[in-house]
Amino acid sequence: MLARLLSIPADAPLYATSGFREWLAGEEAPWPPRPGGDRGLWLVDTRDRTALRELSAGGGVPAAFEGAVVLTRQREPGPFPKRLLRPLVRRYPRRMRTARVVREMTRAFPDVESRTFAFDDGPGLPAEFDARTPPDATGIALVAGPADPFSGGDWPALSAALGEPTLGVEGFQLRERGAAVALVRGRRAYVLRFVADPALQDVVERNHRTLVELRGRLGPRAAALLEKIPDPVYAERRDGTMVLGETRLPGALAWRARAGGTPADVLHHHAVGFLGQLEGATRGELTGPASDVASILRRDRDRLREAPFVSGAIREAVEAELAGAAAALGGWAGPGHASHGDFGYGNILVDAADGSLTGVIDWDTARLLDLPGIDRVNLEVQIARSDCGGSFLDAIRIVWEEERASDALRAAGPASRRRALFGVAICRYVLRSLSYPAVYRREAADFERGLRWLSGVTVADTAGEHGAGQA
Repeated sequence: MLARLLSIPADAPLYATSGFREWLAGEEAPWPPRPGGDRGLWLVDTRDRTALRELSAGGGVPAAFEGAVVLTRQREPGPFPKRLLRPLVRRYPRRMRTARVVREMTRAFPDVESRTFAFDDGPGLPAEFDARTPPDATGIALVAGPADPFSGGDWPALSAALGEPTLGVEGFQLRERGAAVALVRGRRAYVLRFVADPALQDVVERNHRTLVELRGRLGPRAAALLEKIPDPVYAERRDGTMVLGETRLPGALAWRARAGGTPADVLHHHAVGFLGQLEGATRGELTGPASDVASILRRDRDRLREAPFVSGAIREAVEAELAGAAAALGGWAGPGHASHGDFGYGNILVDAADGSLTGVIDWDTARLLDLPGIDRVNLEVQIARSDCGGSFLDAIRIVWEEERASDALRAAGPASRRRALFGVAICRYVLRSLSYPAVYRREAADFERGLRWLSGVTVADTAGEHGAGQA
């Protein structure tokens, strides 16, 4: 995907220093490239100390490249004592300074064009690159080539499709599972996704399709809400790669704002307010005889059945929860509304200055008609999980016992129905991970502990009463 972003042909050879093993995932990438050899993509991490000396190997005649990404070190921010001590406690080698690398590159390749993208120079390879070079940036990626890397390849067609004379790349992100995201700006700001993995293509295409349907349902009467939901503007498969574009909403991810000091209660207030807006704009009745409730739960069962890698214990626990929900909600003709499906601080954008919500992204798990309270429970579980060190079991116990989502579940009526909705929401949390089997496997043991605890939660069929037990 990086080669595609940089307008490099897919069949061009790849050369990489040893520090890039994390990116290569077993792909063959020799180093150094041969002078006079085929032009290709170079990945150079200057932590690999011999890398620069080998760039012009072969008697001073440099090899040639189609494009290169060279990771360097910008500077050490902070007061002098911290700068002095940081190398002593650092447990990984530092990259070479940008100024030195630029001198070497200019000497060896005087006709090459390069652009700089900032990143956080931490122990691992970076995944996010920012063209704005924020003042606290410690790493710099030199993106170099014989021409502007963002002028060929897909870029002219993308500019034309978006109705933009030119597109300026303001940053890019390299994601797991073979995807890349480019943040670009013309007269409007956009997010462009490049996805090669067929399984992941289904996910991003579902996000695009859902946004089209949701925005169509909301219509002009919900203008204030539409401003906080991306507008899908482009979708096309190009040479086996899915390329999608949507408008880019302003703001920072809520979890980053929270880490940066935005008050937690302010972020929570605005997040819950958005859910109220979405509910009010999409409210509909789940009419019977339980046909809509049954179809909603059937979709959850189908998702479980389509994932053969799920352990027997988790499968049985989810099936039992869904069966219990079907029984408890069987005669209900209550209110339903659209849901996001993964509503949490990783998909909420906010104004870091005042905590107000500016947008909600990643709608691939959304439903246009869903049971109430699903998003609210998910939000509270994600927050509790962050606060208690990541434990799924601890998070769902906290949310239930402290009744953190009780106001959202109250519309269901009796406590047995509120308990059923809570169980469905927890099952959705687990089922969502099935789109990414590696994520599921990493969390499966914690999921199993949480579902075992959930199976012991009982309620009296009267409002305001509940008890919890350990299975």
